[in-house]
Amino acid sequence: MYRDYKEAIDRFIYERKDLFLRDLDDLMSVPSVSEDIDEVKRALRLCIEKAKGYGLKAETILNDQIGIVEMGEGDETLGILAHVDVVDPGDKSEWKYPPYRATLADGYIWGRGSQDDKGPLLCTLYAMMAVKELGINMHKKVQLIIGTQEEVKWKDIEAYVANCRLPDFSFTPDGEFPIGNREKGYADIVLKFGRKEGERGTIEITDLNGGTAVNSIPDVASAILRGNKEEIAKRLSDYLNRNPDKELSIEVEDDLTVIKAKGAAAHSCYPEKGVNAIWILADFLKELDLMDNGAYYVVKFINEIAAGDFEGAPFGLAKGNVYVNGEDMHKTVMSVTMMRTEKDGYRLYYNIRQTYGVHREDVEKGFAKYRHIYGYTVEIVEYMDAIYVDSNKPFVKLMERIYNENTPWTSYYNLEYGTSYAKALPNCVCWGPVFPDEEDTCHEINEKAKFDNMILSTRLFSYFIAEVVSSDKKLRE
Repeated sequence: MYRDYKEAIDRFIYERKDLFLRDLDDLMSVPSVSEDIDEVKRALRLCIEKAKGYGLKAETILNDQIGIVEMGEGDETLGILAHVDVVDPGDKSEWKYPPYRATLADGYIWGRGSQDDKGPLLCTLYAMMAVKELGINMHKKVQLIIGTQEEVKWKDIEAYVANCRLPDFSFTPDGEFPIGNREKGYADIVLKFGRKEGERGTIEITDLNGGTAVNSIPDVASAILRGNKEEIAKRLSDYLNRNPDKELSIEVEDDLTVIKAKGAAAHSCYPEKGVNAIWILADFLKELDLMDNGAYYVVKFINEIAAGDFEGAPFGLAKGNVYVNGEDMHKTVMSVTMMRTEKDGYRLYYNIRQTYGVHREDVEKGFAKYRHIYGYTVEIVEYMDAIYVDSNKPFVKLMERIYNENTPWTSYYNLEYGTSYAKALPNCVCWGPVFPDEEDTCHEINEKAKFDNMILSTRLFSYFIAEVVSSDKKLRE
């Protein structure tokens, strides 16, 4: 049925490529890092105003936590979940192009949010515009749900679920093509170490810090030390001579010495792609005659338990690859992502992407194993089980057909390694934005998205929406 409108949809999209770029640059120019609520709300309001300007019904709800863009009416509602918040870009000087602009170069849109998730958000908005322009009779409602806290704790979408009627079936363009009907679990764990007074050792750690987001492998980490500055400098020089691949620097501030470690950021669902700066820092610190205060036990835990472990083997969480109905759910992956010094002690943050069959009680039991040895308490800040959506549902089969008929690739059912809003709603899958010929650069320095693929995504979303709203059949089951 969408074929009846394909030519008109394509013409609408191609004629507005320049406008799309301008709109995307406007949106990506807002530094809407999740923790900066004012900027996040500014980005949300910008989206809503643009949607209104293009003739769509749009508003913010729940104290600007969620944006809603709607069209059509019917017994069933198609939901599309996207978000305007982004992770911190890290060291801006390391970006090839400004992180808070949409720079078109070498066939890519460069900048924070190009893949995750401002680019895909705009693709879905333009898809709705393209279908609205057709003037067809709509038998279903389409609701674009714009979140503001996807990269951190989901207070936004939790409020939406608690207060709003949920869509009957949904997709989120926050993963990969073809279709992500499976998604690994998600957990944020905080280990809290007390401020124990040291009794032995000559070099005191007064501060530990590392990482910028719970779902990113840390590319920076630092320690502030009090003790013999010459001895620290000598030990660092010796360490770097033995480990030329490690990046560490030293600064002296009055009676304190600051050690900084440099790694490489990556999304925490692929921890092996990054270089963990917290691990590097801890590896050097063990060379020193450290005072055995609370910070000492943080470093000791990192070196003895955390460093080098990507699967949770010390915690009994390494189950290998797990299969559900013959479909691969991969294995549990995890890593330390942040480290902080607080008034009452130290915090070490873990991010876990657990496979199917690993549950909250398994995580609790695993981390409890070492709490008396290293003197920490455990808090599970966020926990979500892995999900699975039956690939035989009509709306999923429609996605498969449209993808097969309009791309050079054959559709299949994909496991999403990250976590997305797909976990928030029933009958929700990931669909896009990363195609098979494209690298996933979400959360990385020099995040980028192929511009031609953005246009292709917009076309696919348009065809799907057109087919959905034109159909008077039930597509949920």
